[in-house]
Formats: sequence, structure tokens, C-alpha cells
Amino acid sequence: MNIPMNEDTLPIILDRSRDTDTSMRKLVYEVLSRHVIEKEDDGEGYLGVTHPRALSVAHREFIVRNGLGDREAVVRAIAANLMATWVDAAIVKDESVDIKPNELPKERIEDGVVSFLTLFDLQHGMDVAVDALLSVFKAKAEVFENIEFDGDLNLSDAV
Repeated sequence: MNIPMNEDTLPIILDRSRDTDTSMRKLVYEVLSRHVIEKEDDGEGYLGVTHPRALSVAHREFIVRNGLGDREAVVRAIAANLMATWVDAAIVKDESVDIKPNELPKERIEDGVVSFLTLFDLQHGMDVAVDALLSVFKAKAEVFENIEFDGDLNLSDAV
């Protein structure tokens, strides 16, 4: 909580996601969630250090694997909330807009979900992306309720 979040401290904070103390692992995902969108004093938003587009694919997959694969349900739940925050960030392209996906048209939510899936290396396996998406469906039912794919979905087009 007292370490400033930046590119230099991110790896150190991520290492704590494997800590033996459950409260420390839980805190890691809470802190990561707070830095997805940063707000300036004038209310203007910008990509934070833990915005999925600011992270490498390796960091994103590390976060998903460790968080959603944690042995404690409370850590998995907070990691799922982080995934939901990443979907919100993918849905709302303009970071200064308040994130309210349940007020957005279905097409925008569907585009956001596809954009969320492209955050992962789908060419070398979809396990991490599938786990992340399923956690979003559990954490944010409105995302699941507002997507409808007509016909065949070809994720290779999104890559």
C-alpha cells in the first residue's frame, strides 16, 4: 500500500501475488485495480500503470494465472473484479468517461469483450483468456447479459 505504483515497482508488487500470506495476495489485486485508470486533480483520466494496454502480455497473463488460480476464494474474487475493471476499460475507449457499461449499447459491450480478449496471446493458447472472461461473467453479470454473438465467432480475426 505504501509503495508507489510505477513501471519500476510493478514487478516487485506482482511478486507479492505469490506471497504465503492471503491478505498480502488480496492486497496486490486491490492495489492493481486502483491504478487501471488514474485521475488528475481536474478529473481528467488517463491510462494507469495497471491498465491492460500499459502492461505487457506476459504481465497480464501472470496476473490472470496467479489471481484466478489462487487457492483462496477471496483472492480469486478480487482478481475477478480486476478482470471486470479491465473489461470496463476496454469498453470505454475514452478514459475520461465514467465507466457505466450497463448504460452502453450492446454493440459497444460486445466490442469491449472482443477487445478484452485481444489482450491475451490467443495464438499460443486460450486458457488464460477463457479463465479471465469466465471470471468477468461471474463478477459482472451485466456484461454477460448484454453480449450476443450472431453466427460463428472467429477469434482469429481479433488477433
